[in-house]
Amino acid sequence: MFCSFRVKPVATFFFSPAWEVATFFFSLLCLFNFYIRYDRGSLFFCTVDVMNLQLIDIVVFLALASVLYAWWCNITIREQALKRAKKHCESLNLQLLDGSVAGSGWRPVWHSGMIKVKRRYTFEFSSSGTSRYSGEITYLGNQQLSIWLSPHDF
Repeated sequence: MFCSFRVKPVATFFFSPAWEVATFFFSLLCLFNFYIRYDRGSLFFCTVDVMNLQLIDIVVFLALASVLYAWWCNITIREQALKRAKKHCESLNLQLLDGSVAGSGWRPVWHSGMIKVKRRYTFEFSSSGTSRYSGEITYLGNQQLSIWLSPHDF
């Protein structure tokens, strides 16, 4: 039995989000006392001379990276909440108004021996197109806990 591997070409990496993240962190490292000297005028032939990297630089960089990662996780869960709210409204033949969800609560909770973030998002929907009703979707970590819809007309 033969095993076939699907190998992505190298060019697909340079147009992927991973490449964007890698170049972003590389540029952040350049800000923290790194001097880049380009040899032969190309990015691939560069040498990095470390000039005076101190512990505070590493701590600031890790803190900034942690904040960016938390913000990115929050954005992805918000997008997931929007998709779930749209899908839930469509399944009940309701109209999601404004096409958005708004964060209404964010707090850390202890769940199953781990600290997770409990997030609440509110949205508005309509059953007839004339009146607005509110709804709420709750997440614990990456898992959806509940969707609540206020009483509305049919």
